[in-house]
Amino acid sequence: MSTARSSVGEETRARIVEAALQTIREEGIVGASARAIARAGDFNQALIFYHFGSVNQVLLAAVERISDQRMARYQERLASVQSLEELVRVGAECHREDVEEGNIRVLSQMLAASSSSPELATKLQAFFDPWVELVEGAVARVVGGTAYEGAVPVHDVAMGVVALFMGIELLSQLYDTQPSAAALFQTMAPLAGLLEGLLAARPAP
Repeated sequence: MSTARSSVGEETRARIVEAALQTIREEGIVGASARAIARAGDFNQALIFYHFGSVNQVLLAAVERISDQRMARYQERLASVQSLEELVRVGAECHREDVEEGNIRVLSQMLAASSSSPELATKLQAFFDPWVELVEGAVARVVGGTAYEGAVPVHDVAMGVVALFMGIELLSQLYDTQPSAAALFQTMAPLAGLLEGLLAARPAP
């Protein structure tokens, strides 16, 4: 009986998280109230507080869902990256997929909400840290063996890449989403190739 009850509870939690994701994607963080989430999932909003305690905890669970789903795919793709051009290409592919699935919108909306909630910001950082570390590994491989190995601030570069990845979505709310992001990545590719050539050819300062 307890196993069956636990299974039902997990199914209900998953349903609530999925409804939260749908609400953020469609209405943004401002519209992600308990009532809106319950309406999206067609359940009583009291279930949100019973299973999660608060709306913020549901939203954090939604971020965790996205993070878990995407991490394995990102790890696989970034593991073989050996050049800046490859890093840009993989970034463009992943960004396009995440935009199409609504993941970037969810993350950018959550980041916006964290600006007024220190507690939310701290918990979101715990989800973003593994992504920064993943990009750090790719950047380290790219500069490895060049004259700049050890001189490039890998962590700072990784933070910049992650910030750019998220910032495109914020800017695209003002411009035409897909063309602007695609155009930016297309512009970055030859620049990355040029920079990589400089890294290989010039001695480190």
